[in-house]
Amino acid sequence: MFYHGGDDSMNFSSHEDDGRIEIYGIDADDMFQCAGNALCCNMSILDQIKPKPWQLERAHEMIAKLQAFVDKHEKAD
Repeated sequence: MFYHGGDDSMNFSSHEDDGRIEIYGIDADDMFQCAGNALCCNMSILDQIKPKPWQLERAHEMIAKLQAFVDKHEKAD
């Protein structure tokens, strides 16, 4: 899944085939909310996946980016 700001689209791609779904009219705030829902809801995707080394690496990247976002905006308050 990725967000494209040029056309406000959410894009889903499969790693196993060439399938792709694009949803337009999604702004950055909606995309952020969607990602948060997938990770933080009562049925989190984190409970459904079997962690692979690349997923753990990606989780560390996400933690670092989110922490930088929080730090930047908490200092602004």
